[in-house]
Amino acid sequence: MKSFKYTISSRFILPFIFFLFMSCENGNSRVAEFMIRNYCGKDIVIKYKSIFKSSVGYGTECVTKTILSGQSMLVNKIELSEYLNANDVFKEMNVTIANEETNYDIIQRVTWNKVTSMPSKEEYALVIDSQFVDQLKQERRQKLSQYIQSIEGFVALWDFSEPSGRQRLANGNKEFALKEGFGPIERLHEGPISGYSIKLNGNNYLSISNSEAGDLNIFGKDQAVTVVSFIKWGGGVNNFVAGMWNESDQGGKRQYGLFISLSLYNGDKQVCGHISSTGKSTPPFPYSIDYSSSKQQVPLDTWCCVGFTYDGTHIKSYYNGEFQERSPELISHTKGFPGYPNGIVTSKNPYYFPNGMGNNGSDFTVGAVKLKHGMGNFFKGSIGGIAVFNKVVSDADMKALYELSIH
Repeated sequence: MKSFKYTISSRFILPFIFFLFMSCENGNSRVAEFMIRNYCGKDIVIKYKSIFKSSVGYGTECVTKTILSGQSMLVNKIELSEYLNANDVFKEMNVTIANEETNYDIIQRVTWNKVTSMPSKEEYALVIDSQFVDQLKQERRQKLSQYIQSIEGFVALWDFSEPSGRQRLANGNKEFALKEGFGPIERLHEGPISGYSIKLNGNNYLSISNSEAGDLNIFGKDQAVTVVSFIKWGGGVNNFVAGMWNESDQGGKRQYGLFISLSLYNGDKQVCGHISSTGKSTPPFPYSIDYSSSKQQVPLDTWCCVGFTYDGTHIKSYYNGEFQERSPELISHTKGFPGYPNGIVTSKNPYYFPNGMGNNGSDFTVGAVKLKHGMGNFFKGSIGGIAVFNKVVSDADMKALYELSIH
């Protein structure tokens, strides 16, 4: 557990939060009292948890969550016993602070510093300023990046830290340089991995040619693939996030791709994982229908973690680290086609597709795909990271990626 100690000088004018803890005698009982002062000027959400262990090994958990307005103070007390003293409280104390507007945690676990120690009173305090917060955020981002790269089957991770006009390089064994299409792409100062993201406005994109795709060219009858991205979606339909997907050349060079809100075949406002073996549309339909779609809908203008996995048999869509199964349903726009007078009834999550991925020759693109009339299916919004794997990322790892991105 790291120990942080910061002091504020008269010249250091930054918002901060102050924590004070003391233990004292209160009548015949001993109590642990701690005080939280909010000097930030804005409302914050305070969550604190402590687990206390008795001499026989049983524990009790105290969890509290409250909103603390600017320039206010919270005081709380915890009963002490012969098995619990002030040091025990702070040994296991978890404190989480979040800005109410963004709900973005800025602290997870801290070690409190003893500032006074007397027989009648012990005081512990921690001052949190913006430098402290920035350091914690950077540590969390590094942890998320390292975790992604440690997962089996890792191929590439783009954190989009480069400024506008530059190629976006991947973390990992190879750079996989993404080139801008249709002009410079704006870099925003927000994102879960590097603190940055790209802003796609619905008419620009990034790409790597098929000849340079290398290990991104994932294919095979039983080959697995996973694509995960951290996005803030701006709305619209048929928004392409990333993958190898081309719907134009030679009838199509579709392979694998992550979409948001496919308007046909039950994918509206949902996370969609598309797979193709032939690269072309699904006979007898005019388009490829072979994709999973999440049960959950993707909200507008909110950072979230989206992704899909394919194991050679089933495609599964994930929203914020969670897979939710969908019951069999009638797939829209499938009625009346040869062999399907009543349409297709199947589950969209997972979606059964045992045909594998073809080596179909598409470029790897971010934010758009090639259609008959040119580039289209543009993504609108921000993308703060994209990761590609040549294996199925487990449910546990998908959940961990989401949790690391928000804490």
